Amino acid sequence: MVQQIQPVESNPLLDGLHRLLVEGNPVAWLDGYGWIETKKVDPLTGSKLRRFEANPLQNRLAEVTDYMLANKLPVRILIYKPRQKGSSTGSMGIADWFVKKFGHKAYLCGNELSNCRNLWDILRTYNTHDHYDWGFGVDVQASSAKYGNGGSFHWATAKNAESGRSATLGALVMTEIARWAEDDGAVRDAGKVFSSLMGAVPLEPNTLVIGETTVRGASGVFYEQWQRAKTLEQVKDGDYEYGDFVKVFMPWYVFDDSSLPVTQVEAARIIDGLDCLNERERTTELELMRRYRCTPGNIKYFRTRLKACDYDPEERDREEPTTEESGFFAAAACFFNKGNLARMRAEAELAQRDNQLGVLEWDHAERKSGAAWVPAMVEDQPLWMLNERPQIGRRYIVGADNSKGIAVVKGEKETDCHAVTVVRDGYLCKDSGSWIRPKVVATLVPKCRIEIDMLAEEIAKMAKFYGDCLVVPEANNDAGLIMCLRKLKVRVWEREKPATDKEDQKPMGKLGIWTSDDGMGQGTRSSLLAELRSAVRKMMMDGEGLEIPFLHILDEMEHFAVNTNTGRAEALAGWHDDFVFSTGFAFFLRGRGTIMQAPAMSAVMPPDVQEMMRQMQRQMGPKGGGQYRV
Repeated sequence: MVQQIQPVESNPLLDGLHRLLVEGNPVAWLDGYGWIETKKVDPLTGSKLRRFEANPLQNRLAEVTDYMLANKLPVRILIYKPRQKGSSTGSMGIADWFVKKFGHKAYLCGNELSNCRNLWDILRTYNTHDHYDWGFGVDVQASSAKYGNGGSFHWATAKNAESGRSATLGALVMTEIARWAEDDGAVRDAGKVFSSLMGAVPLEPNTLVIGETTVRGASGVFYEQWQRAKTLEQVKDGDYEYGDFVKVFMPWYVFDDSSLPVTQVEAARIIDGLDCLNERERTTELELMRRYRCTPGNIKYFRTRLKACDYDPEERDREEPTTEESGFFAAAACFFNKGNLARMRAEAELAQRDNQLGVLEWDHAERKSGAAWVPAMVEDQPLWMLNERPQIGRRYIVGADNSKGIAVVKGEKETDCHAVTVVRDGYLCKDSGSWIRPKVVATLVPKCRIEIDMLAEEIAKMAKFYGDCLVVPEANNDAGLIMCLRKLKVRVWEREKPATDKEDQKPMGKLGIWTSDDGMGQGTRSSLLAELRSAVRKMMMDGEGLEIPFLHILDEMEHFAVNTNTGRAEALAGWHDDFVFSTGFAFFLRGRGTIMQAPAMSAVMPPDVQEMMRQMQRQMGPKGGGQYRV
């Protein structure tokens, strides 16, 4: 805890120790001379102004700053913001102190105009009511501030941050980084803006960079930087490279204002787990009291926050995170409906007893006229998982997304994998009269990286197994897969002209699905993802949905979200999305699939009839000959 300073405003000759303390730590200065404007009017003073009093988060910022300055290290801080807990207030105060102390050029970059202006008002309030004798004045204007020691402060949104990128800065505050790809300040690539602004601050002692945000999921530039950042304890233990970010996180329950008064009756009912919204919330509350020593007053506050979030526990947990992991998980704005994915997972877990591992073998090595399923054990390294065997009269289609050798995590060795799924289209059951949903009936095993010609052979077998059905491979960087499939005489989907073309739906002569977009959410990629997303969202509706009895596909779907840097839907860092797309290819074009036909049985004539036919053929002579032979 930073020592509270009682300033002597009427005495210009400050004690030397007092000056050393104030100019040695930004939060010490804020505690003595900082004023903030609150939303509520103080009934005693009739004013919204009150003295700055450091809370646990702001004290932690002071501790980090003090350690980095004392050890002549550049101050680099990432703040995982809880809602309305003084992160922006502390960040702007520290930046203001750095400019006053070192005469820096400082810059504020936010996601939208209103957000930047709110933080700029904090700076204005500090300087309007700062009575410490710095020896110079500060003039805060609408978008810039001039300091009498030669320092300056400017602000702009991330979309208009050119002035910050082109300057040499000594202090930088980046707020709501996770939202830079959204709202009025939307940028196409938040990561590039972040990197260029960071490049404007020299990696030297007495320089400051603060990045703060409420989280928006386990992806994007903030999440990536957070994963690499160190805690202050790690820095002190030597687990630190010069210039690393120090991460600061505070759970919601450590703040004084995160507790409400409760009566004895209320406290008893909360302790007994009563009056909860549902069983899930009851489990959460009991865990908070048991593991984190939360009080009934904390739980009452926690419940009011749930109500304020329209009873959406994920929204509440984003704004009031208990741990880093729980906050990021709750904030992971999954591309697919989380609730329905959970129901699909429950169904899939029950279906595991019906899933079978195995291999496919040609019934004739030369003719390759059919394929047979052979069950196999895990130790036999099977390539396929089967849930439903082919049925006559059902429509089937195969989607294939082959590996392109792209790293799952930038800089890591693990790459993407082959993914192949078979989708059976929905149908009306004659016996029950009910609609049977489309279903993924077979899939390649996860993390498969066989050679491309071997992959083509396996796809050809699976297509033949399901009635010589249509195959939809990805055309982008197909690595020769389509050519190999054609050599094996596989029926490969041919692209058609779009509806805007005069000859719409006419084949283009180009094979495979081209997953291109225009960067604005328009194109084949977005369309097929939207179709798959709709199926998950409408899973509980009659005539809608998609059954997926394979857990590895659901794993990928649960970790597939919109990247807040680029606005592009993709796998979260460290996860694959190969099966998301192979399933999407097949589901998107399921109506073009092939109906399984009963095998044609050739009629066999008796031997005497065959001999009679041969004699007649000999009498007629060769084809085109006989009595009409030339």
